[in-house]
Amino acid sequence: GGVPVAAPRLEPHRLFGLRRDGSGFELVHRSAAQSSLRAASSAKALIGQEAGEGGAMVFRVAETDERWGAFEGVAEKMTPIVMKSRPSPPAAEAVTVRELAWYPPLSEDEARGVRMAIERRRVEADTEAAAG
Repeated sequence: GGVPVAAPRLEPHRLFGLRRDGSGFELVHRSAAQSSLRAASSAKALIGQEAGEGGAMVFRVAETDERWGAFEGVAEKMTPIVMKSRPSPPAAEAVTVRELAWYPPLSEDEARGVRMAIERRRVEADTEAAAG
């Protein structure tokens, strides 16, 4: 008998997917998504929920983006005095919308396929690094 070989362990790296149009997504652990939803709920954000493709449950979180508060009044300070006679429009509120999609767990065959794809990519990267 030989020594049993353990399946490769997926390391907790952040995984991003970017599309050609500049949009994208991040693959996160379910506990991180649940924590994000709890924080959004505590902050009184709007949270919508609907069924998605592939058995996914999709949550959309809309909340005020406080990062834009630093820009309040900048336009007023930069406007020439001759143009200040017009009333300023009310400031628009910036909103951030995030989407969280929970998919059912992978089957053993699907998980094996993911591990094999990761290992192939790792070998390709090592080969490229050695050649370069």
